This record gives sequence, C-alpha cells and structure tokens, in this order.
Amino acid sequence: MKYEKEIAEIRDLFLSILNKYRAFEKIPHHYGTGEILYPAEVVMIETLGAYPGINVTELAKKHGVTKGAISQTIKKLEKKELVKQTKSSSNSKEVLLSLTMKGEIAYHQHQLFHLQVASELFDEIEQWTP
Repeated sequence: MKYEKEIAEIRDLFLSILNKYRAFEKIPHHYGTGEILYPAEVVMIETLGAYPGINVTELAKKHGVTKGAISQTIKKLEKKELVKQTKSSSNSKEVLLSLTMKGEIAYHQHQLFHLQVASELFDEIEQWTP
C-alpha cells in the first residue's frame, strides 16, 4: 500500500484523540447553569433537548437502559431544576419530560461545546498535508 505508514500514523493519532475525548467526557462539567452535570445527566439533557415531550419508556429505548435508570437520572435533573414532568393531555397515566429554562441553557451550552471541539479538530485536520 502506497501510504501505509501515513495511514497507520493517522489511525494512531485518531485513537489518541478519541481516548482523550472519552476521558474528558467522564469529567463532570458546568454548562452555564451553576450546576455540576455528570455525563449521564448531560446525555439525558441532550436527548430531552432533541425530543421535547418524550416519555420515560421512549427514553429508555433510545438509551438502551431500564426505565428505572432513566427515572433515577430524571429525579436528579429535577432536583437541579433542569427537567420537568407534565401529564399528557391525551393519556392521564403518561408523563412527558421536557427541559426547563435552566435545562435549555445547559442543552445549548453543551451544543456550543461540541461545536467548539469539532471546529478545533477540523482546523487541525486542515493543516495536515496529504
């Protein structure tokens, strides 16, 4: 293969970046709300921001976890005033989840964080030679 050595170097660099990113993602962060948010909470905020009005069952399916695990995380986010529950108008037993104003701030700040990281990565890649 013509560029075998270069491809191996790029692969190794990519894996290094990926491992650093994964380690960074495990650290709790602030996202403009005054609350420390842990990775599982941020993932939930991301999903609720993308799918407002989703219920616990749908969330559990999307994340491949139990409804109990979702409920525990939602309770933590409710205590932090980031998530609210409302009853469905069509089914009184169904509870719908959405972000509060504070939760929307965290959602948008996290989106900006990802855009910044992606931008820095693309800037770096653009400097590479073929």
